[in-house]
Amino acid sequence: MKIRNDWSLKEIISLSFLKGLTYKRQRESVEKFKSLEDFTKNVYESNISFFGNISKQPITNSEHLEKAEEQLEFCQKNDINIITIWDENYPVLLKEISYPPTLLYVKGNLQPANSLSISVVGTRHCTSYGKLCAERFVKDFVANNIIITSGLAYGIDSVAHRACIKAEGITYAVIASGLDKMQSNAKKLADEIVNIGGAIISEYPCGTTAHPGYFPQRNRIISGISNALLVVETALKGGSLISARFAQEQNREVYAIPGAITAEKSKGCNNLIYKNGATIAISAEEIMRDLGLIVEEKYEKEIIFDSDEEKMIYDLLASEPMNADTLQEKTQIKISELLVLLLEMEFKGKIQQMPGKLYISIK
Repeated sequence: MKIRNDWSLKEIISLSFLKGLTYKRQRESVEKFKSLEDFTKNVYESNISFFGNISKQPITNSEHLEKAEEQLEFCQKNDINIITIWDENYPVLLKEISYPPTLLYVKGNLQPANSLSISVVGTRHCTSYGKLCAERFVKDFVANNIIITSGLAYGIDSVAHRACIKAEGITYAVIASGLDKMQSNAKKLADEIVNIGGAIISEYPCGTTAHPGYFPQRNRIISGISNALLVVETALKGGSLISARFAQEQNREVYAIPGAITAEKSKGCNNLIYKNGATIAISAEEIMRDLGLIVEEKYEKEIIFDSDEEKMIYDLLASEPMNADTLQEKTQIKISELLVLLLEMEFKGKIQQMPGKLYISIK
């Protein structure tokens, strides 16, 4: 889709400040009329019915062009790119949704428009289990050059972004405010995302503060920009379920990680799976194979143990997390020797200590 006329970026931005002009109408304006002058003349001076009652609103070109000029100047000073839906680097999948934004404000770099992406979402109040699952899935996705998209919120969103950064991958964060108005506690992570080659994305002009109604709208972009959506952990009510619903409406694949039936933070995922709202997510490899996204076949690396005791500990932790006391009881290894073994296995990357002094094995 290309602009076939003489619209400038400033003129397109000016349309976004015209109240009542939806994204659809903005696109129709640019594609139907040759320029902002042609638009103004035909819609306002001639009072045609192309936009219904909107043509009765008073408007001056200078008012909206001035706001657009301020946006351009601010964005140029702050290294923010303004991408239009007609630009080649506008994400291809996002164009397919019902109401794609006409403009995207981007801090950082968008990858090629047809790049593979999986959105990873979940509760702000995640458990150790949710954090572990998010980290494992993201690590495997990144190993196959898949972009990780999330919402920069506390909890699973931040875990997904940080796991991607740790794995040296690319991650997108879609926020519900202007890029200059993000929450202060998210700015450090946002800078890290940009520094590793990712991007912070918003449909809202700079200067726009977050509003409760903006978050559900933001979620449609999180799901729409990706090939699939993975819900890691959520209660029966939450923004992640809104994202899942958007993904279903956008014909995206939805996956959910199952959890214990007694776990409040897994009830939303379990319910999605039970009601066929999501496919059960057992491993990242299964998701990628299901979607045909595996770039290269991965084989599990054989783990070499330095002693029978190491193998015994590893096998026990592969079944469930345990603390040192439980391990000592099951292995009958002296506690002093066991603690040394656990420390050595951590250094070797065979096990990991979780909150609550629980240990797990790492594949």
